[in-house]
Amino acid sequence: MVSSGESVFCRPPPGGRAPVLSMALEQVAAEGLLTEEDLGSISVPYYLRTEEEVLQAAGAAAPGSLAVSDVETFFVDFLDGSGAMQTREQLSSVTGMFWAIHEPTIRSQLGGASAREGAPAVDAVVARLKDVFDEAFWTAFRGRRVGATMTMLWMRKSP
Repeated sequence: MVSSGESVFCRPPPGGRAPVLSMALEQVAAEGLLTEEDLGSISVPYYLRTEEEVLQAAGAAAPGSLAVSDVETFFVDFLDGSGAMQTREQLSSVTGMFWAIHEPTIRSQLGGASAREGAPAVDAVVARLKDVFDEAFWTAFRGRRVGATMTMLWMRKSP
């Protein structure tokens, strides 16, 4: 995961050394459900562009034909403005969104791992990964505001 824009899913938690998903994958491997080779082959793209990168990409997309009308960067609160994450229900809401987006990618990449003789089924690996991820996320972000920084760009045809 590459951290550019800010998101709780791709930055290390306070005092942490790696994003929560990376830590969860390492723990599941330590438990023997994944190999080191499996870990090296899993890629979960999650990249939020900075405002500067969005403007640069817009300028490169159609040089001279479009003009930027406005650009706005804002924080999206994953808890709908209710403040810091305090309950397990809030945890389920936040991590549920993560899994809705990234579970298909993780499952497809684990498909090859589960094909090895004696390897656990993908469902078992994903279920354990979710448990480890949710607990690590709860430990790292309980009592904290959780969300992501997004950039919106309004463009118009150049005069």
